[in-house]
Amino acid sequence: MRGFLLIFLAAVLSLSTYAQSSSYSMSNNSDIRVKPYNWCFKFGYQMFSNPISTDLFKTNTVHGVFKETSRSMYSNFTFGIYKKFGLKERPKRAVRERYVEAGIKFRDRSWSDLVGLKYEFIAAPPLSFSQNTQERLSFNSRLSIDVMLAKFLNLGVGAAFLTDYTALPQSLFSPSVGMTFPVWRFNLTGHFHYFTNFNQVSLWNFSGGVLYNINFGRSARR
Repeated sequence: MRGFLLIFLAAVLSLSTYAQSSSYSMSNNSDIRVKPYNWCFKFGYQMFSNPISTDLFKTNTVHGVFKETSRSMYSNFTFGIYKKFGLKERPKRAVRERYVEAGIKFRDRSWSDLVGLKYEFIAAPPLSFSQNTQERLSFNSRLSIDVMLAKFLNLGVGAAFLTDYTALPQSLFSPSVGMTFPVWRFNLTGHFHYFTNFNQVSLWNFSGGVLYNINFGRSARR
């Protein structure tokens, strides 16, 4: 009888410990679901205009410059990973907690400043809108540190290069400025890029397209 009682007490203690552990785990998971995401991954497609020399501004009108840079367009495949800073939670934390407690799904509409690494691959040959067009660029990749501020403003600084063993000698310094407009999970983007080797090369172009945004990485800390 005593042995049976000891077994029973051990089973009760074990179930109690399991229940407490499960309760903590559920509470901890609920707490995580309340929090916004700390990271995001973006990928998509953009059109990349024909780079033109900045000297063209001295001899052409704005219409002539635009006509020259848009005479051919390249396919640009973009991938970027970003860390979020200065998160503005939407919906608010109290509303999130009520949703989680009630088992109601909700979309994280939080926004923040972003700092990340972006890679762009420019495919050749281009879509040509002129018989006299440059078939290949002097580079086919662009790697940059990308910053998104105040939800819309995009700033970047990086390098454009060929993805082969001669990449380093032929790389070009490449800052950029642009705008990003979030629409649900998508980002509509438009950018101006500058390319230079601080010597004879001085080019600029524009790009525009659509990126898809995936949020991930909630913090497990309370």
